[in-house]
Amino acid sequence: MSEKEKAIQLEKKIINTWSEIEKNYYEIARMAKEFVDKQYYVELGYKTPDDWARKVLGYGRRKLQYLISIEKKLIDCGVTEKKRNEIGWTKAREIVKVMTIDNADEWVEKAKH
Repeated sequence: MSEKEKAIQLEKKIINTWSEIEKNYYEIARMAKEFVDKQYYVELGYKTPDDWARKVLGYGRRKLQYLISIEKKLIDCGVTEKKRNEIGWTKAREIVKVMTIDNADEWVEKAKH
């Protein structure tokens, strides 16, 4: 295999792995929101979601809240899972700062380009 073929093959792996990372952030945020909303952390013996996140995930309070706030904003603005996957987590976390229910479609379109 030539060096160029190796480079192309490795590039494809990097792109695929990055895509999976983006999808996993959405999944983690979705699950974390449900876990906190339903207070499952109490069922597992933790007093607060922060205690659970720190001990189980190694996350501080702010990171857990950040993930959940992005998920909540996307839901509140009606951004579907399909649209989320089209823009990826990295862009989503930026557009939620300015997105409202009235301009969500516009920001999703901008994020695609």
